[in-house]
Amino acid sequence: MGFIGASSQTSDESAHLAAGYSYLTLRDFRLNPEHPPLLKQMCALPLLLLDLRFPTDDDWQNAREWEVGRRFIHEQEALALEQGGESPPLSSDAILYRARLPVLVLSLVLGWVIFRWGSRLFGPSAGLLALALFVADPNVTAHSGLVTTDVGITLFIFLAVYALWAYARDPSRWRIAWLGLAVGAAFASKFTALWLLPVLALLAVCVCCSNLPLPSRPWIARSLPAVGRGRRFFSMALVLASALLIGLGFLIVTYFGTHFHYFLDGLSEGMKHTGRGHDAFLMGQYSRTGWWDYFLVAFLVKSPPGTLLLLATSIAGVIVLFLRGGLQRKWMPFCFLGVPLAVLVGITSAWGINIGLRHFLPAYPFIFLLAGLPAASLADRAAIRKAALVAVAAALLWNGYEAFKVHPHELAYFNAFAGGPEGGPAWLSDSNIDWGQSWKGLKRYMDSRGLPAIYCAFTGNSDPWNYGVRYQYVPGPLNLEISRQRGFLVPDEVEREVLAIGVSVVHAIHLSDREAYGWLKSRTPIDRVGHSVLIYDITGDDAAHTSFAYGCYGYKLYGLAEHEARKALRINPANGTARRLFDRLVENR
Repeated sequence: MGFIGASSQTSDESAHLAAGYSYLTLRDFRLNPEHPPLLKQMCALPLLLLDLRFPTDDDWQNAREWEVGRRFIHEQEALALEQGGESPPLSSDAILYRARLPVLVLSLVLGWVIFRWGSRLFGPSAGLLALALFVADPNVTAHSGLVTTDVGITLFIFLAVYALWAYARDPSRWRIAWLGLAVGAAFASKFTALWLLPVLALLAVCVCCSNLPLPSRPWIARSLPAVGRGRRFFSMALVLASALLIGLGFLIVTYFGTHFHYFLDGLSEGMKHTGRGHDAFLMGQYSRTGWWDYFLVAFLVKSPPGTLLLLATSIAGVIVLFLRGGLQRKWMPFCFLGVPLAVLVGITSAWGINIGLRHFLPAYPFIFLLAGLPAASLADRAAIRKAALVAVAAALLWNGYEAFKVHPHELAYFNAFAGGPEGGPAWLSDSNIDWGQSWKGLKRYMDSRGLPAIYCAFTGNSDPWNYGVRYQYVPGPLNLEISRQRGFLVPDEVEREVLAIGVSVVHAIHLSDREAYGWLKSRTPIDRVGHSVLIYDITGDDAAHTSFAYGCYGYKLYGLAEHEARKALRINPANGTARRLFDRLVENR
């Protein structure tokens, strides 16, 4: 809850929330078709109890989802005046707080399922340890408090695998239905649910190769057992086919039956996006097609150290058991954890969309269960078991300390091995660290330092202005037009000039000039806000103002460019670079 209250609107939330609200109230799916509707609808549900106004102007007609989302969240009072009538003065915080709660509920359900399945697989102590790792993971905390699709798809993929395991142990019709609903919910949440298909297919093969009894007619648990490899495979094929049909029905319902073509359109666009790739940053390198080890690196630098150590210990213990022949009667539990994990690692390693560890989140529940396997159960001697329990306690305390230290800035968490959150910018960017979540903190920083206005460069459509940050625009990527054209200027009489710049802007991932802010590399920030925004003192710095001028010129913001070039020349009349730009601008007026 602390993260929810401390975090401003992140980049994707406005589009998700406006889309979900329009689906429920207007039965129109034009916004944000690149993601299925279920989670957006769930987040919008609490808002139906409020008297909110929805913009149906030109931005809506042309499906400008980011602009519609901005107005829906941050301009309720203006919308009420435009549309007539009265509307309660609801702040953006009040709207986002309510919309984020359903994701938190899904996260709580996920924690319960992790504990439940872990207890059934390896005993209550293993389930409790896995739950403790889940609760103390800053990545889980962060994405459990945002209007996004990542926690939801994680839950439904995990539920589907759990449902198949439960069916294999005790076949019944309701477990097939459970599996089908989980599959349908996954596909209605995010298109990465496609990853679930090879997972379920491989697990079905594992079940067929086991000695678990399977009914010849899956929907009748007491039917004659399927005897022979062929009949067992046919039985499991019927199970999966039935589940997919149930899932398809659930998916169609989320589109209200008549809008299913939006799913196909979104799936097509998602495939094209995968083919195009996405600009990404990893350890100082840039790529549009990604790296095979991106998610491995992200996992290693953003996962709590105690989890990494327990995972390594558990894997080593499983290997020892395997070498000793101790897994001959226990291989199915490890199959249901190892196969999904191997498939997810394999797919993400080949995937060209490398923009955040959040895309690897579906692997985390399986990792928690493996890491939660009590190390004591892998040892023969009591002395080793005691040492393992001490190691488990130490790992949990370490995780708890790291979680406490980074709160409420969990989105920018990096572990001690990576240098902590301050070392994060050297490793990763984008939603791993800087997603627009720190504008409330920036406003508090300005108030505490007596700064009436600042210069600000940010990425995405989470606008600091909406949180009271009065800033002069400095070019950043993917910003809304209203941010670029606002025209606010830092007054000349301010005693101290400060630049606040997001880590992702410094990395210049989405800028044509990777060195647009390279001049900052030789400078040390005077402060950091939320570990994601760097603060620089540029008082009397003609070089900084010259850089701003050329950046604005490249964005065709000629008024801002001339203003900054003039300011640079006022500081240093001998600045030839600023002089050339200023003369060009004056000449071309």
